[in-house]
Amino acid sequence: MDPANLLFVGAKNSVSALDRTNGNFVWTTQLQRSALGTEFVNLHVDGRQVFAHTGGELYCLEISTGRILWTNPLKGLGFGIATLTTTDAKTSLTAAQAQLIASQHDSVTTSAAAVAAT
Repeated sequence: MDPANLLFVGAKNSVSALDRTNGNFVWTTQLQRSALGTEFVNLHVDGRQVFAHTGGELYCLEISTGRILWTNPLKGLGFGIATLTTTDAKTSLTAAQAQLIASQHDSVTTSAAAVAAT
C-alpha cells in the first residue's frame, strides 16, 4: 500500500498503520513495555520510515509492514517524552508539543490577567 494512504497511530506501547480511506488496520507492531508503566508512544513519520519512542527506547519501523528495523535504548537519556524529527520532515506538532504550547499559553494568559487585575 502507498504510505501516503496510511494514518499512523501510537498507543498502548504499539504502533498501527490504518488505511486512511476506510480506517482498517494495515499492520500493528507491539513495542516493548516500559518498566515505568507508561504506554504513551510518540511518533514521527518521514515518508520512508516510522520512528517511535516509548519508555525511553527509540524504534525504527518499516513503513509498509511495521517490521522493526532497529532499536536504540537511548541509555542515559531518561524515560520522559521525546521529540522526534528528521531534516526532511515537514513541520508538524506532536501531541506532546501541542500540549506544552497550550500550557505555556495558559500560563501567559493567567499571568497577564493577574497583572491586569492589579
